[in-house]
Amino acid sequence: MFKKFLFAISLSLILTGCGNKMVQNSNLEKNSFSSNSNEKSKNQSNKKENSPYQDIYDLLDGKKLYFQGSSWFEAIYFYEDGYFDGAMKMGNGYEVDQSLYNGKFEITEKIDDQTYRLKIIRFTYDIKPGEVSKKNIDGTDFTFKNAKTHIFQGDSSTSYILYLPDKKTDDLNSDLLKNVKLSGKEAGSDKLGFIALRKDDKKADTLVEFTKK
Repeated sequence: MFKKFLFAISLSLILTGCGNKMVQNSNLEKNSFSSNSNEKSKNQSNKKENSPYQDIYDLLDGKKLYFQGSSWFEAIYFYEDGYFDGAMKMGNGYEVDQSLYNGKFEITEKIDDQTYRLKIIRFTYDIKPGEVSKKNIDGTDFTFKNAKTHIFQGDSSTSYILYLPDKKTDDLNSDLLKNVKLSGKEAGSDKLGFIALRKDDKKADTLVEFTKK
């Protein structure tokens, strides 16, 4: 839960920037969700699971992946064995959609050494989608709506594709390469250079690994 608490705060700061009126309220909203969040992501991951893909789960542990659009930001934080916490925020002006959730990915297939197929085998919201709260901050009215994630379906029938950093750029489709640029990432001339995750759909939005410059 402590990691989730920090993750929610970091996401809020990245999304809104310091100094604007919505930051303080957004932090309070997310912190209240985090304090009541489902701790299964952390607690269940303490038990090592026997898997032929354990090296990939270990690689993902501690990684943060994100997607950023003009007014939409979504990110997930990986724990051990495919468990993850996620957060989303989307808004224009004084109306904001936000979400917190957690779950577990299972690797189902090795496509090649740098590409794997995944599915979500457990998914839970840490908020109640549809709930709306209105707050007045310094004389300005804000509306916060609890929403569902825009990237993850939350069911085991949907496949996701995981790309590792050494995936050859020439083997990636042009839609994916264009999509990662939305989040400010640029694939290398020879290799991708970072972890990427998307729904098994060529035009799906792609989460990319957060890396320090």
